[in-house]
Amino acid sequence: MQVHSAGTVNTVEPELGYWVYALTVHSHTVLGVPVTSMQNHALASGWNMVGSIFGTDVDVTNPAAFSDNPPDSVQRNAVYTWNPITKSYVSVQPGGAAPAIESAKGYWVFTVNACVLSMS
Repeated sequence: MQVHSAGTVNTVEPELGYWVYALTVHSHTVLGVPVTSMQNHALASGWNMVGSIFGTDVDVTNPAAFSDNPPDSVQRNAVYTWNPITKSYVSVQPGGAAPAIESAKGYWVFTVNACVLSMS
């Protein structure tokens, strides 16, 4: 997934990641077609921004729901989301209470090499 450069954006483009800066906690409405699965999306080596699947939490420990090729490219102990209330990153730890990518949230994932990610 590519990350859009800094600046004002009037149209959100599919398959681009956006980081929204806000001074207060509030919601944004984004219109478009919901993504219900992500098949064969190329990730670069290092940190990548990925989105969630609409209406479904994806368990990062379940290879049928969250798979990478080559296997073990995505470091499942290095998946984070941002908590705007605490202003801190929150880890999605395998074996934790909720090792899932939750619907309607964005995530940072670390890969040790370029790979293809699929979520369903």
